[in-house]
Amino acid sequence: MLLDIEPQPGDGFIALAELATPAGVIRLAEPKTVEKFAHDLYSALREGDARNLSKIVVATPKGEGLAIAIRDRLKRAAAER
Repeated sequence: MLLDIEPQPGDGFIALAELATPAGVIRLAEPKTVEKFAHDLYSALREGDARNLSKIVVATPKGEGLAIAIRDRLKRAAAER
């Protein structure tokens, strides 16, 4: 899992719906709200694993509150790998 980089063709991609999916990138989730992002995140990561994707790029949500918690958890998870 990589955070906040431009996904390349063949990569999985998790981001809020407002971000476009680059050509050739596999969209795993495109929630419309930060709350839905939090809800869908782990199932999208599991889907990427099930598809045997070598890279999953996550565009972390901006903002306060829940967005901060999501960014913090994702940064920790990325560091654990």
